[in-house]
Amino acid sequence: MCKIINILFSLKGSINRKELWVYSTIIMLLFFFVCITMFSLLTKYLMNSQDTAAFDIFVYYKYLIIVFLPLSFLLNWIFLALGVKRSHDLCEKGISVFIAFLISMLLLITSFIQFNYVYGPQIGFTNTSLPPFVLPYLNYFIYTTSIVEFILFIYLSIHLGFKKGQV
Repeated sequence: MCKIINILFSLKGSINRKELWVYSTIIMLLFFFVCITMFSLLTKYLMNSQDTAAFDIFVYYKYLIIVFLPLSFLLNWIFLALGVKRSHDLCEKGISVFIAFLISMLLLITSFIQFNYVYGPQIGFTNTSLPPFVLPYLNYFIYTTSIVEFILFIYLSIHLGFKKGQV
């Protein structure tokens, strides 16, 4: 158990291709399972809540972000640790993985700030200073960050997951 925690959270050491794929697959499956469970519990809670007369999508998004943000930070740190260890196996320093991690964290934080700026602490749109034609396009920022995250994932998967390690 201590070895698994060390592999998932420490930046020291190295792992081979097989370990990278096994741990990445297990972590992603666990992440999807936790997210789907959280989404379904949140939906059930909000649908049966006495506080809201009708299902309010803004409240749902707000709770969803609160749940998703810590999970995303944890997932990104685990993939940083796995990527750095795999870079060590390739006799690299792991700076490309660290740069991808920083970009990922900046995009995640800016998405969170953008979400709070538009929706705010209250239900519904709270920032009325924005022109009405801008509001539909703000969600595209979140979509764009997701695409960038996916491109980083593909790059690191190809760069780290398919190269043969050093003996």
